[in-house]
Amino acid sequence: MAYRTNVRIVADILNVAYSAEGTNVTNIIRKANISYNRLKQILDILITKGLIELENVEGNNRYIISEKGKKFLDVYTDFYDMAEAFGLKL
Repeated sequence: MAYRTNVRIVADILNVAYSAEGTNVTNIIRKANISYNRLKQILDILITKGLIELENVEGNNRYIISEKGKKFLDVYTDFYDMAEAFGLKL
């Protein structure tokens, strides 16, 4: 199994929140392949930095990517694609 950097894990979490137009913890754990404890730490940081927004819908927490999060993901994806074009592994 390949090692993922923290930035890659953040991108994976943001991708799940983006593709689902808001999601719950269980869905992120499954799709981003991350433990609950690690996810909670990262979600706290992402919320503090404004990349993810937390909404309470009918008593359930939903994590939604913010505009700032979308911009981060776009820049990360562009950089990742460029690095791979040069044969670099991130």
